[in-house]
Amino acid sequence: MKPIMMFAICAIVMLMFGCSKKEPVPQPAPVDTDTPAAEPGQLGSRAAALDGLIYVKGDAVTFEEGKVTVVEFWATWCGPCKASIPHLTELQAKYQDKGVTFIGISDEPADTVKPFVENMAEKMDYTVATDPAGKVTEGYMKAFKQNGIPTAFIVDGQGKVAWVGHPMADLDEILSQVADGEGNERKMRKLFGNYFTLLEQGVAVEQARPIAEKIIESAPMYIVNNMAWVIVSDTPKEQRDVEIALKAAEKVNTQSGGNNPSFMDTYAQALFANGKVDEAIAVMEKALPLAKNPSLMDELKFQLEMFEAALTEQTAAPSAEDAAATPAE
Repeated sequence: MKPIMMFAICAIVMLMFGCSKKEPVPQPAPVDTDTPAAEPGQLGSRAAALDGLIYVKGDAVTFEEGKVTVVEFWATWCGPCKASIPHLTELQAKYQDKGVTFIGISDEPADTVKPFVENMAEKMDYTVATDPAGKVTEGYMKAFKQNGIPTAFIVDGQGKVAWVGHPMADLDEILSQVADGEGNERKMRKLFGNYFTLLEQGVAVEQARPIAEKIIESAPMYIVNNMAWVIVSDTPKEQRDVEIALKAAEKVNTQSGGNNPSFMDTYAQALFANGKVDEAIAVMEKALPLAKNPSLMDELKFQLEMFEAALTEQTAAPSAEDAAATPAE
């Protein structure tokens, strides 16, 4: 899922909000599509170094130019983490020839992790390490405001965080795009960071919109999806272009065949943010049976309940016309 990724992930999309006319905003300087990397904790930011780790299995991992790394956080006591281990092993074998390295990091003591890894043997066939000082965990989990495990981060060939999410969600699909990515993908990630930087600087959404349109037109699906998700879930109301978010999410949902529950989640959130509550509920109801991961399923159920509650409140509230037609007591 969205991920992702990126900015802090909120559980609830804010209710619809009104807009009012403001004085014209001075035109900003021409947009520089080659802006510096995003701030820490955002997609496109420089990945934290893997310093201070104790390696339980495999050689020390460092980021290398042109090589992709998957950094996953887990624990021996975590049921969903154990369930994802065979999947990570399969992906390591699948992408080995493309130079992709997987590393699982636990904050438990090495003498707890090592027997577990040895018992798993070939079922856990990728690099494993512990993080006794917690520095690496802080650089990823805390920086990206991730509170649950397992959580995986894709670090691209430029040493930047390209995706964050549950390893059983879209990791395979997105890893394929990142591993095979070319210059256009790097350019689109720069545009992604540029777009949200301009919004943070107070540029009007209408002025920043051409950048978002370019992302929708040319970026890989995961970047388009992430942009829509961040707009509707983590962008302040006054900077939130919900129309462009809906356009982006709708394109991704259509291109993915309308059967990817993570993309459908974003699409439903964008519909809801645009006041299309009935449609949001319909999409979420369709997404639920497609979700195979329990964590994603629970999240979709929660969002569906929120949408249904909003619809009930919306239906119960009298319209402005009805209220005006009701005689005063």
